This record gives sequence, structure tokens and C-alpha cells, in this order.
Amino acid sequence: MRMGDRGKYEPIATAPRDGALVWVYSELVGEVLARHIGVGAWRGAGRLILPTHWRPATAEEVASFEREHPQSHELRTIALRLKSRSLVAVGS
Repeated sequence: MRMGDRGKYEPIATAPRDGALVWVYSELVGEVLARHIGVGAWRGAGRLILPTHWRPATAEEVASFEREHPQSHELRTIALRLKSRSLVAVGS
């Protein structure tokens, strides 16, 4: 799949960093649903991804993914907890 085939992509630097599930694109992997996990890395399709572009996922796409991958929601919760702890530690 080419990047232009589905929706408009933006540079990865503009992607949300809050653990939201979005479509990311990498030349090595193609297009996959993934979450930002910190330090420029994204997790999707069972692997770490270093994408170049992203686009939003629809609510239906997110709901379908989370039904098929229930552990994904748990990973997001853990990532958000770790992020909030590091923000507290840095802000203290």
C-alpha cells in the first residue's frame, strides 16, 4: 500500500503523543494502527515502528482494533501511568 492510498497523512512530528491509536506509515512496514510509546517510537502490529507520517483513525477503526486486541488498551493504560509518573517526577 502506498501512503497516498488512504486519507491525508501528516509528518510524524505532528502526531498526538497521548497514547491515542492512529494510523502510521513507514516504508518498511507500510500502514498500521499504532500508539506512541515514547522517545519517537511507536508500537503497532506487534512490533516497534519508526514511522515518517500519520493520520487519524476513525472511531470505528479504533473500536474494531480494540475488540480484536484487548491487550492494546491495557498497554495504553500502562504507558499513560508511566508517563504521568515521569511528569510528576520531573515537575517535583
